[in-house]
Amino acid sequence: MQVCLDAAVRRKLPPYHPSAEPKEGSVHTTPRLPPVPHCFGRAAEVETLVAALCAESPRPVPVLGPGGVGKTTVALAALHDCRVLERFGARRYFIRCDSATSRDSLVGEIVIGLGLEPGGQLEARAFRELERGPSVLLLDNAETPWEKDIERTEQLLGQLGELPGLALVASIRGTTKPPENVTTRPVPSTGVSGLSEARRTASRVSETST
Repeated sequence: MQVCLDAAVRRKLPPYHPSAEPKEGSVHTTPRLPPVPHCFGRAAEVETLVAALCAESPRPVPVLGPGGVGKTTVALAALHDCRVLERFGARRYFIRCDSATSRDSLVGEIVIGLGLEPGGQLEARAFRELERGPSVLLLDNAETPWEKDIERTEQLLGQLGELPGLALVASIRGTTKPPENVTTRPVPSTGVSGLSEARRTASRVSETST
């Protein structure tokens, strides 16, 4: 997984503990997330994503790769990590985008994932809920609405990426992420691929950013 992340951020984090539980009474778990997956051979990718989510000002992170390589598994493992749980508590949301074919239907899926009641002004209510406190929003298979309703979906992703305190993750099938101009903040380039290629990309990113 190729994540543009300052190495100093990683050094500040304790090691990845996928099965660690928070201290009793510190936070509450949420039924919105699927169960923690078995994640083999992806500890480095999960650790990097956890670091991105726990950054002081988290930036949108696209997780790229062909179908079946483990994009969802890596993203879910990161959301279940004890450090992410401690920081965001129950405000970790998993949104399935397979059936969303437009901006409006994606908003509808987000509203359902947030546990909001149906009604009017869905988008405004979803934004208000996400602004209530630090949150993680994982859009799984985000390429579906993006490919079907490109311009409007890009606008929505850009607006979500600008919400203070929101850590936005989008798993996208393929090797192309939404254009960086959908948000005024830099979007780290992330991909799930071979470990050797990930290391080479991370090295190139580090060299160009110094």
